[in-house]
Amino acid sequence: KYANFDLEDMHGTIRCILWPDDFLQYGELLKPDAILLVRGAVDRRGGDEVNLVVNELIPMDQLDARYTSGVAIRIDPHVHGADILPKVREIVRCYPGNRDLELVLSLEDGSRVYLKSHRIQLQIDPELRRRVDDLLGPGHYQLITSPPKPSNGNGNRGRRPPNGRPS
Repeated sequence: KYANFDLEDMHGTIRCILWPDDFLQYGELLKPDAILLVRGAVDRRGGDEVNLVVNELIPMDQLDARYTSGVAIRIDPHVHGADILPKVREIVRCYPGNRDLELVLSLEDGSRVYLKSHRIQLQIDPELRRRVDDLLGPGHYQLITSPPKPSNGNGNRGRRPPNGRPS
Protein backbone atom coordinates (compact mmCIF):
# COMPACT_ATOMS: atom_id res chain seq x y z
CA LYS A 1 0.00 0.00 0.00
CA TYR A 2 0.97 3.58 -0.52
CA ALA A 3 -0.86 6.89 -0.20
CA ASN A 4 -1.57 9.94 -2.33
CA PHE A 5 -2.90 12.94 -0.47
CA ASP A 6 -3.11 16.72 -0.64
CA LEU A 7 -1.15 18.72 1.90
CA GLU A 8 -2.62 22.11 2.58
CA ASP A 9 -1.24 25.11 4.45
CA MET A 10 -2.05 28.82 4.57
CA HIS A 11 -0.36 29.37 1.18
CA GLY A 12 -1.78 26.56 -0.91
CA THR A 13 -1.93 22.85 -1.59
CA ILE A 14 0.60 20.32 -2.87
CA ARG A 15 0.01 16.75 -3.98
CA CYS A 16 1.97 14.25 -1.85
CA ILE A 17 2.88 10.62 -2.17
CA LEU A 18 3.94 8.28 0.62
CA TRP A 19 5.62 5.19 -0.87
CA PRO A 20 5.08 1.67 0.56
CA ASP A 21 8.09 1.48 2.91
CA ASP A 22 7.26 4.85 4.44
CA PHE A 23 3.53 4.08 4.42
CA LEU A 24 4.20 1.10 6.71
CA GLN A 25 5.91 3.40 9.18
CA TYR A 26 3.75 6.55 8.95
CA GLY A 27 0.46 5.50 7.34
CA GLU A 28 -1.48 5.49 10.63
CA LEU A 29 -0.78 9.23 10.99
CA LEU A 30 -2.64 10.06 7.78
CA LYS A 31 -6.06 11.23 8.89
CA PRO A 32 -8.32 14.01 7.60
CA ASP A 33 -7.36 17.38 9.11
CA ALA A 34 -4.27 15.94 10.86
CA ILE A 35 -1.65 18.57 11.68
CA LEU A 36 1.79 17.17 10.90
CA LEU A 37 5.28 18.26 9.98
CA VAL A 38 6.15 16.71 6.62
CA ARG A 39 9.69 16.03 5.41
CA GLY A 40 10.23 15.08 1.83
CA ALA A 41 11.63 15.91 -1.58
CA VAL A 42 10.06 17.95 -4.34
CA ASP A 43 9.40 15.97 -7.52
CA ARG A 44 9.05 18.12 -10.66
CA ARG A 45 9.08 15.34 -13.24
CA GLY A 46 5.44 15.88 -14.14
CA GLY A 47 6.16 19.10 -16.07
CA ASP A 48 4.45 22.09 -14.45
CA GLU A 49 2.91 19.94 -11.74
CA VAL A 50 4.94 19.71 -8.52
CA ASN A 51 4.59 16.80 -6.11
CA LEU A 52 6.12 16.11 -2.72
CA VAL A 53 7.58 12.65 -2.14
CA VAL A 54 7.12 12.23 1.62
CA ASN A 55 9.97 10.67 3.59
CA GLU A 56 8.68 11.35 7.10
CA LEU A 57 5.59 12.52 8.98
CA ILE A 58 5.99 13.96 12.48
CA PRO A 59 3.07 14.73 14.82
CA MET A 60 3.18 18.24 16.27
CA ASP A 61 3.34 16.97 19.85
CA GLN A 62 6.69 15.28 19.06
CA LEU A 63 8.45 18.37 17.68
CA ASP A 64 9.85 19.64 21.00
CA ALA A 65 11.33 16.27 21.86
CA ARG A 66 12.81 15.76 18.38
CA TYR A 67 14.17 19.21 17.58
CA THR A 68 15.01 20.64 20.99
CA SER A 69 18.64 20.32 21.98
CA GLY A 70 18.31 22.06 25.31
CA VAL A 71 17.01 24.86 27.49
CA ALA A 72 18.34 28.36 28.00
CA ILE A 73 17.45 30.06 31.28
CA ARG A 74 17.98 33.83 31.38
CA ILE A 75 18.94 35.25 34.74
CA ASP A 76 19.38 38.88 35.72
CA PRO A 77 21.20 38.80 39.08
CA HIS A 78 20.29 42.44 39.77
CA VAL A 79 16.58 41.73 39.34
CA HIS A 80 16.48 38.20 40.73
CA GLY A 81 19.03 38.66 43.52
CA ALA A 82 22.45 37.23 44.22
CA ASP A 83 21.05 34.00 45.70
CA ILE A 84 19.08 33.02 42.58
CA LEU A 85 21.62 30.55 41.10
CA PRO A 86 21.28 27.96 43.90
CA LYS A 87 17.49 28.14 43.52
CA VAL A 88 17.73 27.57 39.76
CA ARG A 89 20.15 24.68 40.35
CA GLU A 90 17.74 23.13 42.84
CA ILE A 91 14.97 23.16 40.20
CA VAL A 92 16.97 21.89 37.21
CA ARG A 93 18.61 19.02 39.09
CA CYS A 94 15.10 17.53 39.55
CA TYR A 95 14.81 16.94 35.78
CA PRO A 96 17.81 14.82 34.74
CA GLY A 97 17.95 13.97 31.06
CA ASN A 98 20.04 14.30 27.94
CA ARG A 99 19.36 17.89 26.80
CA ASP A 100 21.76 20.82 27.25
CA LEU A 101 21.37 23.52 29.88
CA GLU A 102 22.54 27.05 29.14
CA LEU A 103 22.42 29.92 31.59
CA VAL A 104 22.28 33.40 30.14
CA LEU A 105 23.37 36.03 32.64
CA SER A 106 22.21 39.57 31.86
CA LEU A 107 24.73 42.04 33.22
CA GLU A 108 24.21 45.66 34.35
CA ASP A 109 25.95 47.08 31.28
CA GLY A 110 23.47 45.29 28.99
CA SER A 111 25.87 42.55 27.91
CA ARG A 112 25.12 38.87 28.33
CA VAL A 113 27.26 35.95 29.41
CA TYR A 114 26.37 32.51 28.05
CA LEU A 115 27.30 29.54 30.22
CA LYS A 116 26.77 25.97 29.05
CA SER A 117 26.60 23.39 31.81
CA HIS A 118 28.78 20.34 31.35
CA ARG A 119 27.54 18.70 34.55
CA ILE A 120 23.77 19.11 34.32
CA GLN A 121 21.65 17.86 31.45
CA LEU A 122 17.88 18.13 31.42
CA GLN A 123 14.70 16.39 30.41
CA ILE A 124 12.38 18.77 28.56
CA ASP A 125 9.29 18.88 30.75
CA PRO A 126 6.35 21.31 31.01
CA GLU A 127 6.66 21.22 34.81
CA LEU A 128 10.27 22.40 34.55
CA ARG A 129 9.12 25.39 32.52
CA ARG A 130 6.37 26.16 35.01
CA ARG A 131 8.77 26.04 37.97
CA VAL A 132 11.33 28.28 36.24
CA ASP A 133 8.56 30.72 35.28
CA ASP A 134 7.31 30.72 38.90
CA LEU A 135 10.82 31.52 40.16
CA LEU A 136 12.05 33.99 37.54
CA GLY A 137 8.87 35.17 35.85
CA PRO A 138 7.65 34.45 32.32
CA GLY A 139 10.09 34.86 29.44
CA HIS A 140 13.22 33.56 31.17
CA TYR A 141 12.89 29.94 29.92
CA GLN A 142 13.57 29.27 26.25
CA LEU A 143 13.90 26.05 24.28
CA ILE A 144 17.04 25.73 22.18
CA THR A 145 15.83 24.29 18.90
CA SER A 146 17.34 23.37 15.59
CA PRO A 147 15.36 23.03 12.38
CA PRO A 148 15.08 19.62 10.74
CA LYS A 149 18.08 18.77 8.60
CA PRO A 150 17.38 18.04 4.93
CA SER A 151 17.17 14.33 4.30
CA ASN A 152 18.79 12.53 1.41
CA GLY A 153 15.69 10.43 0.94
CA ASN A 154 15.43 6.75 1.68
CA GLY A 155 15.63 5.11 -1.70
CA ASN A 156 11.91 5.43 -2.51
CA ARG A 157 12.23 8.74 -4.30
CA GLY A 158 10.78 8.62 -7.76
CA ARG A 159 9.42 5.06 -7.61
CA ARG A 160 6.02 4.62 -9.13
CA PRO A 161 3.47 2.20 -7.70
CA PRO A 162 2.68 -0.94 -9.66
CA ASN A 163 -0.09 -0.24 -12.21
CA GLY A 164 0.19 3.52 -11.49
CA ARG A 165 -2.90 3.73 -9.24
CA PRO A 166 -3.30 4.43 -5.54
CA SER A 167 -3.98 1.37 -3.43
